[in-house]
Amino acid sequence: MEKFYNTTAADRKGGKGGYKGGKSYGGGSGGAWKRGNAGGSDERPDMHPATCSSCGAACEVPFKPNGKKPIFCRNCFKKGEGTDQRYDRSSAPGKPAYVSTPRTGTEGIEKQLKALNEKMDLILEALMEPDEDEDEAKGE
Repeated sequence: MEKFYNTTAADRKGGKGGYKGGKSYGGGSGGAWKRGNAGGSDERPDMHPATCSSCGAACEVPFKPNGKKPIFCRNCFKKGEGTDQRYDRSSAPGKPAYVSTPRTGTEGIEKQLKALNEKMDLILEALMEPDEDEDEAKGE
């Protein structure tokens, strides 16, 4: 037991130390913390074979083509043939504007105000009436 307390977390875990471990503060092996090409590594992403939608040339792209969007080779993309569809946002639905609908009926509000006025009148009457017990105490 004493041996356990005299060691550090790094000693017990084989030199990795801490939750994420490793010298690189995030784990040396990557694991679940490293996704794809994220993290600034120099590795190229997996390339997939494709055919350019514009000129028909064979090319490779860093994503898996699904046939729903056109694919452009490097030359056609540089010419700008892919930019129209890439940046055209006119077909996207706009953000709906929030407009509160004004309430037209005031019947509910008028009822509530009338009830409040009646309650206030009762409270004021109770405060204005002299207390009979106090009058008798003063008079005796």
